[in-house]
Amino acid sequence: MLDRLEFASYEQRLRHRDAVNALVGARIREHTVDHWIDRLNRAGVPCGRVADLRALFSDPQVLAQEMVLEVEHPGDGPVRMTGFPVRLSATPCRLRLPAQELGAHTEQVLSEVGLQGELARLREQRIT
Repeated sequence: MLDRLEFASYEQRLRHRDAVNALVGARIREHTVDHWIDRLNRAGVPCGRVADLRALFSDPQVLAQEMVLEVEHPGDGPVRMTGFPVRLSATPCRLRLPAQELGAHTEQVLSEVGLQGELARLREQRIT
């Protein structure tokens, strides 16, 4: 790529970003993720696999470290979520409450910022 004039400098590559992304994407598709991770790591480029939530919540290391919590949510039943990233023996973390429903604190927040008079209009417009 560097022998092509439109990619010769950072500024040029930035200007032609779509073309760069297309070329890199085509090249990456030629091999597996494991191939590229190995090759990039050997070249000194730190990289690793990007996991989706399904992979994350079933990863053996994540499970062994108890980084997945299952919480009973009053409106949604059991919900799996990430655990606490820090473990302190003298002051262990604990989950006190499930996540609130969307909009549970809208009225309180709008009141705190002086917009309580806007609540009816926002609800009418289905914004809250």
